[in-house]
Amino acid sequence: MDVRETKEYREIFKHCDPILIGYGGSIAYGTNLPTSDTDIRGIYMNPLAEFIGCRPVSEQYNPSGSDITIYSLKKIFGLLLQCNPNVIEILGLKPEHYLFCKNTGEEILKNSEIFLSKRAAYTFGNYARSQLNRLMNKSGRATDQVVANEVRSLTKAVCSIRKRENLENIRVESVNGTPTIVINETMPIDQYARVSNEINNVHADYKESRRNNRAVDHGKIAKHMMHLLRLYMMGIDILAEHRIVTYRESEHDLLMDIRNGKYLREDGITPTAEFDELLEEYTARFESATKSSTLPKEPDYEKANRLMMDLFKICYF
Repeated sequence: MDVRETKEYREIFKHCDPILIGYGGSIAYGTNLPTSDTDIRGIYMNPLAEFIGCRPVSEQYNPSGSDITIYSLKKIFGLLLQCNPNVIEILGLKPEHYLFCKNTGEEILKNSEIFLSKRAAYTFGNYARSQLNRLMNKSGRATDQVVANEVRSLTKAVCSIRKRENLENIRVESVNGTPTIVINETMPIDQYARVSNEINNVHADYKESRRNNRAVDHGKIAKHMMHLLRLYMMGIDILAEHRIVTYRESEHDLLMDIRNGKYLREDGITPTAEFDELLEEYTARFESATKSSTLPKEPDYEKANRLMMDLFKICYF
């Protein structure tokens, strides 16, 4: 179904006066999966009473539980002037990804360079580092949890075995990151068979659980890896080319390979050496684009102010 035919989309026009609406998130980047949410982003014109009256300035329309965020003109200009990565992407969508656009919305798109400055080095760099930290935390925590959870499960089983079988020198340890059973006593073969069978059953049950957990971690970690490089790609375009490119057509296959787990090791949670090389390459390119960028240090606030005033006049006078 066309998203414009949904009740949620039609409700936008009942609650505010949109001048630009488009896709956000993975659809906007070209990295969506069949299970991906449909994110909608946009801009609405503040009511006249908020410009020249006493009415408080509204900021956004974001119905609870939805994937819709429509920013007010006054709110989004502030975010665009900061070169906020989550917001400035609306100015670089594929033409077919704009769902609604008034002449005032077209004016914003035509003047998008007004909002560009070397601030992008800070904002995109910080967002990329945030993704890197999340990636490192999740992959590291997932690895630790895999070992720690299995050690705890096996320890409970061994404690029960020790009491029941009257054994003293059997325990569980983590050796080089691997759950390990340590036995320092002799036992009859029948007893050993009982002990090993019970441990094997616990281990088999845990492996099934671990596969399910790994699938969840795999998806989250791969997504962080993908967004990390995507942010560097967008930042490089802004700093070096003075253009906003949200839909990553030329890098689409690479980003989808990353998101689908091609650059994860067999454990499903650790990035491969190839990904580390890609990250090093794009980090260097981003740093180079930052140093050589000819963008102004700060955005042109005066031009942005004139543009907002022009849009206000077009709408109300």
